[in-house]
Amino acid sequence: MDPVREGLFELTEEGSGYLLINTCGRCGLSFFPRRKLCIKCLEDNWLKDETLKEGGKLYTFTVVHRASPDFSVPYMVGYVDFEKEGVRVFSQITGCGPEELKIGIEMKLVFEGTAMSEPGKRRMVYKFMPVLPGEEAKI
Repeated sequence: MDPVREGLFELTEEGSGYLLINTCGRCGLSFFPRRKLCIKCLEDNWLKDETLKEGGKLYTFTVVHRASPDFSVPYMVGYVDFEKEGVRVFSQITGCGPEELKIGIEMKLVFEGTAMSEPGKRRMVYKFMPVLPGEEAKI
């Protein structure tokens, strides 16, 4: 299954994967999705491609109750912070109900297939889900 957009993430043979970021070697600012030019120091020849670790902490979230016909409601979206890299990633949240989410909880990166507007066409997307109690957080 192809990614929803090239250059956002790479998948491993086991079905796990990682997000693709880049970091400016001059000022240290990191970007997801990757950029062609640093927005802080306006340099393009200092950007270094890197991978984003598997998890972060939930910065904020909301529950969506009205959406286009392609989405089942309610669903949740939020921002996940990766403190070490200085990146905040927006994503759909899966694997839980809204009552299970709390600001600051550990989240892990997961990949799921999703239907596209073309009948029978599916693409792979990245999402986050809470780290379960007793599960090792990889942050």
